[in-house]
Amino acid sequence: MIYKILKNIISCITVIIAIGYLIYSICVNSNNFYETMILSLLILISTTFILEGLDEKRKWENIDKDIMKRISSISNCQISTYDNTKDWVDEMINLTKEGIHTFYSAALDNTTRSKSKPQYSSIWGYLNKCSREERIIFRHILRIRKNNLRNLLDRIAAGSAKKNSYFAYYELPSGFSFPTFGIIDEKYIATRSPYQQGASPCYMIIDNGLIAQYFVQYFDELWNKSNKIESVTTLRAFLTRFESEYSSEEIKYCQDRIDEIEKEGIIDDI
Repeated sequence: MIYKILKNIISCITVIIAIGYLIYSICVNSNNFYETMILSLLILISTTFILEGLDEKRKWENIDKDIMKRISSISNCQISTYDNTKDWVDEMINLTKEGIHTFYSAALDNTTRSKSKPQYSSIWGYLNKCSREERIIFRHILRIRKNNLRNLLDRIAAGSAKKNSYFAYYELPSGFSFPTFGIIDEKYIATRSPYQQGASPCYMIIDNGLIAQYFVQYFDELWNKSNKIESVTTLRAFLTRFESEYSSEEIKYCQDRIDEIEKEGIIDDI
């Protein structure tokens, strides 16, 4: 801005000088009139170009600084990668082992990648842990499937008792896959690649404020548009959907859990 003002001031002064030379040359009948005018015009043009160049240089310097600032923000990003679920989950446990925390989770894969039973899976255990500990505010979005309903009921029952957990779901096409991710304290992003048969999974934790901000905004959008689990009627409908695929023991377990949740009450959305 200051360069533009300076450019205008000097341009005006140059014009005044040029007019002064013109009047002076006419008054004294100078034979160097045309030389004087040409010189004045050259001064006018050259000073204008110089200041425009300074202004342009300043503009590009500002653009360069802004780009470098953004690159610096990304380059300072701490990304830790893991070859297996256990190491990945162990780090999440370490980040939330003491004090007050938030953990927001979106689990919308179209199938379970682990071949072990859910109760033996590290990530399932960690999500259950989050729902049981009242010092962790837990929000969980998932795709309802036959093999995750039992764990969901466990988490809702624990969250209802502790008043710390909130749940939502999506009905998605069977072919739609989605990268599972969690957000710890709106600062750390724990994510993994979407499930693909035969593909090596990629697990990572990202420590970067700017990236975390984008994930938080995206999670909030997912949450706001999701179906909230707010009543046992919804849970009984889930059980009815999969009842024909469950053993009598599994059905009884789910029914008992739903009855327990009904007594505790499902807490409202945050």
